[in-house]
Amino acid sequence: MKHDSFYVSFGEQERLKFGVQPNDISVESTDNIRSRWYHSAVTFDGKTMRIYINAQLNSELPNDVPIAPSEDDLVIGQGFSGIIDEARIYNKALSEDEIEDAFTGEDYF
Repeated sequence: MKHDSFYVSFGEQERLKFGVQPNDISVESTDNIRSRWYHSAVTFDGKTMRIYINAQLNSELPNDVPIAPSEDDLVIGQGFSGIIDEARIYNKALSEDEIEDAFTGEDYF
């Protein structure tokens, strides 16, 4: 099944890394997110890639290159040692309010 090619992994120094293809443009969180529970969210609205940690904007990068379709398998958690709970993928970039609602458990999705 074809899907858009993006990834969420761990980059250098235990930072969350979010990337999109075809140009492998990526952004990393500014904070080390190791050894604690964190709520993380990544969004791409076709213009900007964003990383949210505990519902706060942590890092962003302008990118107007569309995500390319891929035949690759979807992988969640590559390079991660720990527990991933309640992973979700949406067909739109969530707003800051929607990310806050998901973080506080008040989401309506």
